[in-house]
Amino acid sequence: MFDERGILDHLRELNESLKDWKRYQSISLEELRTDRDKRNMVLHALLISIQSAIDIANHIIAEKGLRKPSTYRESFEILYEEGLIPKALSEKLSDLAGFRNVLEMYWFIYTGDLT
Repeated sequence: MFDERGILDHLRELNESLKDWKRYQSISLEELRTDRDKRNMVLHALLISIQSAIDIANHIIAEKGLRKPSTYRESFEILYEEGLIPKALSEKLSDLAGFRNVLEMYWFIYTGDLT
């Protein structure tokens, strides 16, 4: 059975993160380097955006009964293989999924919080 509420929650979260990104566009690189609060806000919005996209992909995979991905990156590769998203989008989202792991480690190193 399709978990409509779950996917809608992830879509709402992604939409909220995109709104955050629009607000954060005015933050300079220097501010990111020197202002811990701003840096954490931007990193958090990036992590939430990427994780929401991964969660949406995995909801679709589960709903369609597709093979289970072994990595976050593979979630988008499966959607491409099944003709659900274009290759270029799959590649970009796969790269972001890999980058998510780097961000998680960065977050842990600098905050001590691996959530």
